[in-house]
Amino acid sequence: MTHSELLAPIFRQGRLVYQPPSLSESRDYAAAQLARFSPSIKRLVNPHEYPVGLEPRLHELKNRLIRDLRSPTPG
Repeated sequence: MTHSELLAPIFRQGRLVYQPPSLSESRDYAAAQLARFSPSIKRLVNPHEYPVGLEPRLHELKNRLIRDLRSPTPG
């Protein structure tokens, strides 16, 4: 399975480092991504569920943070 970064730096050390795509590039990208979905997921009547989850390391980090918050603090 491939992935793409969801966050892109806009500024680094106060300098603009990101050039946004044109409107047509954004539209083409969105259309290409939507085309990857199964028609059974895109249908409006009785669509299939699309399973979504966290990457395993992020899931473990989330669980660890929750455990740390729930554990009583000494003192």
